[in-house]
Amino acid sequence: MKKISFVLFVLVSIAFSAPYTHDGFFLSMHLGYGYHDFSYSGSELEDGETLKLGAESQTVSSEFDIKIGGTIVQNLALHATLLSVVNAGSDVDVTMEYSGEKLSLIARDLYMLIIGVGATYYLSPLNIFFSGSFGIAEFDMGDSEMSKTGTGFQLALGKEWWVSAEWGLGVTAAFTYAKADELNSIGDMSEYAVNIMFTSTFH
Repeated sequence: MKKISFVLFVLVSIAFSAPYTHDGFFLSMHLGYGYHDFSYSGSELEDGETLKLGAESQTVSSEFDIKIGGTIVQNLALHATLLSVVNAGSDVDVTMEYSGEKLSLIARDLYMLIIGVGATYYLSPLNIFFSGSFGIAEFDMGDSEMSKTGTGFQLALGKEWWVSAEWGLGVTAAFTYAKADELNSIGDMSEYAVNIMFTSTFH
């Protein structure tokens, strides 16, 4: 029933959407590359000894996001947001220190996922837009002990050009930040990413 209602909402929104305007159903997809900075640190006592963990990665990142929602007033859309940032360059350097001994490890991949809500506003007729999203963030380094949940946000500024009555293509600059504190494993994780992305939007 929910799927049918959503499909009907999309069809009605499209039917009553005026061409070359920002109204009705909203679907936006962004994909691009840039830079990210990730850090992790923590410590705990085990059998009277201190275990210290650390990790860092400063390298090229890739970012993808998809936003789905609808217009509440002309040029302003509210939407659900799903975005992912992946380290696309070197591996993550992980260090472990226990009983005075240090051990260096390698984490091949680092994923950061944010699921949340947001808003996008267009300045017409320039088609310049501002977008902001906030939600739950999940860090994953390929190990349950190195996975954490926290909060994160994305801010974006972009420009699109109409390529049809409802579709626009463009480019956007996005700043994404997330942090997790002592939630399901020791230590704190944080990451920020600055990416330039190509955009495709139905509105």
